[in-house]
Amino acid sequence: MEFTYQAYRGLLSLLRDGGYAFRNYHDYKDEPRCVILRHDIDNSLSQAVRLAELEAEEGVRSTWFVLLRTDFYNPASRDGLEKLRRIQSLGHEIGLHFDEASYVPALPPDGVVQNIIKECGLLSALLGGEPRRAFPAFPCTGRRKPRWRQTMTSPAL
Repeated sequence: MEFTYQAYRGLLSLLRDGGYAFRNYHDYKDEPRCVILRHDIDNSLSQAVRLAELEAEEGVRSTWFVLLRTDFYNPASRDGLEKLRRIQSLGHEIGLHFDEASYVPALPPDGVVQNIIKECGLLSALLGGEPRRAFPAFPCTGRRKPRWRQTMTSPAL
Protein backbone atom coordinates (compact mmCIF):
# COMPACT_ATOMS: atom_id res chain seq x y z
CA MET A 1 0.00 0.00 0.00
CA GLU A 2 1.12 3.51 -0.79
CA PHE A 3 1.23 5.70 2.34
CA THR A 4 0.01 9.04 0.99
CA TYR A 5 -3.02 11.20 1.71
CA GLN A 6 -4.40 10.40 -1.74
CA ALA A 7 -4.03 6.64 -1.14
CA TYR A 8 -5.70 7.01 2.27
CA ARG A 9 -8.65 8.81 0.67
CA GLY A 10 -8.83 5.93 -1.79
CA LEU A 11 -8.86 3.40 1.04
CA LEU A 12 -11.68 5.26 2.81
CA SER A 13 -13.64 5.33 -0.44
CA LEU A 14 -13.01 1.64 -1.04
CA LEU A 15 -14.27 0.78 2.43
CA ARG A 16 -17.35 2.99 2.04
CA ASP A 17 -18.10 1.53 -1.41
CA GLY A 18 -17.67 -1.95 0.07
CA GLY A 19 -20.58 -1.31 2.41
CA TYR A 20 -18.59 -0.63 5.57
CA ALA A 21 -19.85 1.88 8.12
CA PHE A 22 -17.29 3.97 10.02
CA ARG A 23 -17.89 3.62 13.74
CA ASN A 24 -16.10 4.12 17.04
CA TYR A 25 -15.49 1.88 20.03
CA HIS A 26 -18.93 2.39 21.55
CA ASP A 27 -21.32 2.47 18.57
CA TYR A 28 -20.21 -0.42 16.39
CA LYS A 29 -22.27 -3.29 17.81
CA ASP A 30 -25.37 -2.76 15.65
CA GLU A 31 -23.42 -2.60 12.40
CA PRO A 32 -22.92 -5.88 10.54
CA ARG A 33 -20.00 -4.42 8.55
CA CYS A 34 -18.00 -1.67 10.17
CA VAL A 35 -14.56 -0.19 10.49
CA ILE A 36 -13.16 1.39 13.63
CA LEU A 37 -10.42 3.85 12.74
CA ARG A 38 -7.94 4.62 15.48
CA HIS A 39 -4.74 6.62 15.35
CA ASP A 40 -1.84 6.89 17.80
CA ILE A 41 -0.38 10.38 17.90
CA ASP A 42 3.22 9.35 18.44
CA ASN A 43 5.17 12.19 16.83
CA SER A 44 3.20 15.18 15.58
CA LEU A 45 -0.01 16.89 16.60
CA SER A 46 0.17 18.99 13.41
CA GLN A 47 0.17 15.89 11.21
CA ALA A 48 -2.66 14.44 13.31
CA VAL A 49 -4.75 17.55 12.65
CA ARG A 50 -4.04 17.33 8.93
CA LEU A 51 -5.21 13.70 8.77
CA ALA A 52 -8.21 14.42 11.02
CA GLU A 53 -9.25 17.20 8.63
CA LEU A 54 -8.93 14.83 5.67
CA GLU A 55 -11.14 12.28 7.43
CA ALA A 56 -13.72 14.95 8.24
CA GLU A 57 -13.78 16.00 4.58
CA GLU A 58 -14.53 12.36 3.75
CA GLY A 59 -17.30 12.18 6.35
CA VAL A 60 -15.29 9.83 8.56
CA ARG A 61 -14.85 10.02 12.31
CA SER A 62 -12.10 8.26 14.22
CA THR A 63 -10.47 7.98 17.63
CA TRP A 64 -7.13 9.67 18.26
CA PHE A 65 -4.92 8.43 21.10
CA VAL A 66 -2.64 11.08 22.56
CA LEU A 67 0.49 10.55 24.65
CA LEU A 68 0.80 12.79 27.70
CA ARG A 69 4.45 11.88 28.28
CA THR A 70 6.46 12.39 25.09
CA ASP A 71 9.45 14.37 23.89
CA PHE A 72 7.79 15.14 20.54
CA TYR A 73 4.90 17.40 21.55
CA ASN A 74 3.24 18.93 24.60
CA PRO A 75 -0.51 18.25 24.74
CA ALA A 76 -0.84 20.65 27.70
CA SER A 77 0.67 23.64 25.87
CA ARG A 78 -1.60 26.25 24.28
CA ASP A 79 -0.64 25.00 20.80
CA GLY A 80 -1.12 21.37 21.81
CA LEU A 81 -4.54 22.02 23.30
CA GLU A 82 -5.62 23.99 20.23
CA LYS A 83 -4.67 21.07 18.01
CA LEU A 84 -6.44 18.49 20.19
CA ARG A 85 -9.55 20.67 20.37
CA ARG A 86 -9.43 21.09 16.59
CA ILE A 87 -9.46 17.29 16.22
CA GLN A 88 -12.44 17.12 18.59
CA SER A 89 -14.25 19.91 16.74
CA LEU A 90 -14.12 17.79 13.59
CA GLY A 91 -16.19 15.13 15.36
CA HIS A 92 -13.34 12.83 16.34
CA GLU A 93 -12.72 11.38 19.79
CA ILE A 94 -9.60 11.76 21.89
CA GLY A 95 -8.33 8.91 24.05
CA LEU A 96 -5.26 8.32 26.18
CA HIS A 97 -2.30 6.52 24.60
CA PHE A 98 -0.52 5.26 27.69
CA ASP A 99 3.19 4.52 27.48
CA GLU A 100 4.26 2.26 30.34
CA ALA A 101 7.90 2.54 29.25
CA SER A 102 7.96 6.27 30.08
CA TYR A 103 7.91 5.39 33.77
CA VAL A 104 11.38 4.53 35.04
CA PRO A 105 11.98 2.48 37.04
CA ALA A 106 9.34 0.05 35.78
CA LEU A 107 6.09 0.15 37.71
CA PRO A 108 4.42 -2.85 39.32
CA PRO A 109 1.07 -3.80 37.71
CA ASP A 110 -1.05 -1.88 40.25
CA GLY A 111 1.18 1.17 39.79
CA VAL A 112 0.61 1.09 36.04
CA VAL A 113 -3.16 0.99 36.53
CA GLN A 114 -2.99 3.90 38.98
CA ASN A 115 -0.95 5.95 36.52
CA ILE A 116 -3.37 5.20 33.69
CA ILE A 117 -6.17 6.51 35.91
CA LYS A 118 -4.11 9.62 36.76
CA GLU A 119 -3.27 10.31 33.11
CA CYS A 120 -6.93 9.84 32.11
CA GLY A 121 -7.84 12.39 34.77
CA LEU A 122 -5.23 14.83 33.48
CA LEU A 123 -6.39 14.42 29.87
CA SER A 124 -9.97 14.90 31.04
CA ALA A 125 -9.02 18.11 32.86
CA LEU A 126 -7.13 19.43 29.82
CA LEU A 127 -9.95 18.77 27.34
CA GLY A 128 -12.92 19.32 29.61
CA GLY A 129 -14.39 15.84 29.34
CA GLU A 130 -13.62 12.20 29.93
CA PRO A 131 -11.40 10.47 27.39
CA ARG A 132 -13.47 7.64 25.93
CA ARG A 133 -10.69 5.07 25.94
CA ALA A 134 -7.19 4.38 27.17
CA PHE A 135 -4.89 2.32 25.02
CA PRO A 136 -1.46 0.98 25.97
CA ALA A 137 1.53 1.75 23.78
CA PHE A 138 2.50 -1.86 23.14
CA PRO A 139 5.39 -1.15 20.75
CA CYS A 140 7.05 1.07 23.35
CA THR A 141 7.00 -1.66 25.98
CA GLY A 142 8.43 -4.33 23.70
CA ARG A 143 5.77 -6.80 24.88
CA ARG A 144 2.67 -7.98 23.06
CA LYS A 145 0.54 -7.98 26.23
CA PRO A 146 1.49 -5.82 29.22
CA ARG A 147 1.76 -7.58 32.56
CA TRP A 148 -0.61 -5.11 34.24
CA ARG A 149 -3.47 -5.96 31.86
CA GLN A 150 -4.51 -8.94 33.98
CA THR A 151 -4.99 -6.73 37.05
CA MET A 152 -7.01 -4.01 35.35
CA THR A 153 -10.74 -4.19 36.02
CA SER A 154 -12.05 -0.69 35.27
CA PRO A 155 -14.68 -0.87 32.49
CA ALA A 156 -14.02 2.78 31.64
CA LEU A 157 -10.57 1.95 30.31
